[in-house]
Amino acid sequence: MWNDEFVKSYRMFDRWGADQIPFPGECFRQTTKELMWENRLYKNELVLGGRRVDLRRITAPFLHVMAEHDHIAPYEATRELSALIGSTDKQDVVLKGGHVSLVAGPNAARRMWPALDGWLSVRSL
Repeated sequence: MWNDEFVKSYRMFDRWGADQIPFPGECFRQTTKELMWENRLYKNELVLGGRRVDLRRITAPFLHVMAEHDHIAPYEATRELSALIGSTDKQDVVLKGGHVSLVAGPNAARRMWPALDGWLSVRSL
């Protein structure tokens, strides 16, 4: 409590974590069932809006950022995503940290955001 920077950081993180939009129960159940339990996206079986999602049809440049210590989307579960993408311009980046620290906080500012800036800078003419 005597460290103003820590208190500021804690309050910002707590606000971000509590700032969620309502997610309808049935949508949550369907998403969990189809994406997690049945792994339909990976199996090329996911249907949205009456059309099958085919990751091979993604031809835009693709950056796949993963965290070494992610307990929500573990590296072992996410590492194969790029192989499913159709783009010829794709890159995998594995950074130290966990799920949230990948994009938020001081480590994100030192690791992920500079990596994203470098990746985007050569593709933003």
